[in-house]
Amino acid sequence: MMKNGLRGWVCIVIASAGLLSVGCASLRTRAESVGKPSERDVRAVLENIMAQTGTYQVKTVTIDRVNSESSYLMGHEAYNAAFTADLEYLKDTPASAGEAAHKKGEVQHIEDGELLFTKTKKGWRGQDGEIY
Repeated sequence: MMKNGLRGWVCIVIASAGLLSVGCASLRTRAESVGKPSERDVRAVLENIMAQTGTYQVKTVTIDRVNSESSYLMGHEAYNAAFTADLEYLKDTPASAGEAAHKKGEVQHIEDGELLFTKTKKGWRGQDGEIY
């Protein structure tokens, strides 16, 4: 009788350990399950950075990723997205430090744009401070 009772407990412990290992294997942070920053992420960061200046309100008309590379920056995984883009100004903007004035509807071409993303536990942090 004691042997059968012990055998039942052993089966329960083995089954529990199996479920625990399966559960732990499926637990990953968002950053581990997410690939690299997407073109949509690059577009969002670019528009957010322009808006954060308080002067520029733009819409990304086109964006093409021309080169991207993964690296490590101060011990953290980083992703550098190089791109070309066309930005449309949504309102007139005055000239400011080193920048020309822009008219509403004007399209500006960016040839050698670069944005840096760093990997966090929650995803990729863009230069705008947001997590993607």
